Formats: sequence, C-alpha cells, structure tokens
Amino acid sequence: MRKVITIILILITLSVFSQTEYPKLSKDSSGNKIVLLTIDQAQRVDNNLEILNLLTIEDRDCDSLNHAYIKVINELNKQIFLLKKENTLIKSEIDYKSGQIKDLIKEKNNLVKSDSLCSVELNNNKQIIKDKDIEIKKLNKQKWSGWFVAGALGILEVLTIIHFQ
Repeated sequence: MRKVITIILILITLSVFSQTEYPKLSKDSSGNKIVLLTIDQAQRVDNNLEILNLLTIEDRDCDSLNHAYIKVINELNKQIFLLKKENTLIKSEIDYKSGQIKDLIKEKNNLVKSDSLCSVELNNNKQIIKDKDIEIKKLNKQKWSGWFVAGALGILEVLTIIHFQ
C-alpha cells in the first residue's frame, strides 16, 4: 500500500510541476524551435487567436467605416462651405436689388410728380389757347367789321364823288 501511495504522490507532484513548466521551448528533430503547451493552454491560445482574428476584421471594418464617415463629413463640409458662400452672394444680390428697387420707386415718384406738373401745364396751355382763340375771333370780327365799314365808306365815297361830279 505504501508503494501505491508513493506512486500516487509521484504522479500528483509530476502533474503539478509539469503544469508550471509549460509552455516551454524545445527543438524538433529537424532543428526548428517549437513551443510545447498543455491542452488547456493550447485551447486558450487558439480561442485567443480566433478572437484576435475577429477583432482584426472588425478593426478593418471600423477603419473603412471611419474612412467612409470622414469622406461623407468632408463632402458635407464642402457643401456647407459652398452653401454659405452662395448664401452670402444671394444676400449681397438681395441688398443690391433692394437698392435698385428703392431707386426705381424714387424715379417712379419723380415721374408721377413730373406727370402731374405736365398735366397742370397742359391744362394751363389749353386755357391759354382757348383765351387766344376767343381773342382771335374778336380780332377777326373787328377786322371784318372794319373791312365792312371801310368798304361801305369807300363805296359811299365813290358814290358821293360820282354823284357830285
């Protein structure tokens, strides 16, 4: 029984000490360096490698997504810049057009005043023409009556001269 207990103790100590010695480096028959691992350690390394591969793929996807976001953000910044520039141009154009509209309104008001002055002057000229027409008619009547009187006197004079001769 003592032998059995001794063998069990030897196996336990070997397994305990053997677990602490791994991983260890050694050389294979062709002289290449190899790493010796326990099954648990190999399983953990394999799982960690799979996780690392997945994270690397995700990192690349994130990088490409980041590049796409940066590209979109740059395009949007360009559009914002162009829109701000266009907005500034439109505002200056609106200001210029507003000034032109104010000038045209002033010009229209001046033309309306000028038109009303022209209308008053036209009415005054029409009145002057009417007054001159009346005066011309009077003068024509006076002229015709003068010619009539002068003609009648001339005829009377001729008749008187002929009669007294």
